[in-house]
Amino acid sequence: MMIYFGLMLVGAFLLQGLFGLRQIKDFSTTFHRLRLQAPVAIGKNPKKVRSGTLMLLAVNAEGTILEAQMMKGVTVFAKFKEIKSLRNQNIAELAADHEFLRKFDKLTVCASLMLTRPILITGRKK
Repeated sequence: MMIYFGLMLVGAFLLQGLFGLRQIKDFSTTFHRLRLQAPVAIGKNPKKVRSGTLMLLAVNAEGTILEAQMMKGVTVFAKFKEIKSLRNQNIAELAADHEFLRKFDKLTVCASLMLTRPILITGRKK
C-alpha cells in the first residue's frame, strides 16, 4: 500500500515538473514574440498560495503599448492571454487613470502598477 502511495507521489511530482516546463516554454515564446516588436516591460504580482499575475508589455520609444499579454493563475495550467484594452495606451498614463483601471480585477491592477516601476525592460533582438 505504501509503495503505491510513493509511486503516485513521484508520478505527481514528475507531472508537475513537465507542466512547469511547458509553462516556461509559453513564457519564453511570448516574450520572444513581443521582444521582436519593441522593448518589453515586465510587471509581476507573485503570490505563494493565491493567484499570481505576470504581465508583459511591448512598449515603443514614446511609451505606447503595442501589445499586452498577461498570465494569471495558481496552477501550472495558466497561459498568456492578450489584453486588447491596453493596446495604444500610454504606459505612463496607465497608472494615473483610475477610472480605466477599475475595469480590471485587483491582481491585474497590481501587476500593471508594477509596470510603472519596471522590473525588466529589454531591447529588441536584432
